[in-house]
Amino acid sequence: MGALILWPNHALLAAKLHFLQNAIGAVPSPHDCWLAQRGAKMLHLRMKAYGSNALAVMQTLKHSPHVEDVIYPGLHCTRGHDTWEYTREEP
Repeated sequence: MGALILWPNHALLAAKLHFLQNAIGAVPSPHDCWLAQRGAKMLHLRMKAYGSNALAVMQTLKHSPHVEDVIYPGLHCTRGHDTWEYTREEP
């Protein structure tokens, strides 16, 4: 997100940009900007919860008699776990 401030002598450019903003509709409203900012502040918490939930689901599936095999790098018994462990970022 950003802003563009033009000097008064750039009226032609301002008019062209205003037309494009209106025609394309690519300009978020102030409310949309606020929602995006609010969501970005909590993103790290949601990602941590997604990872924990995914691991819990995979562990449950691993022990289920109805599932033949589970391939998930977060599980120690899965091929590629060493690479996943090496490349993941934990704060």
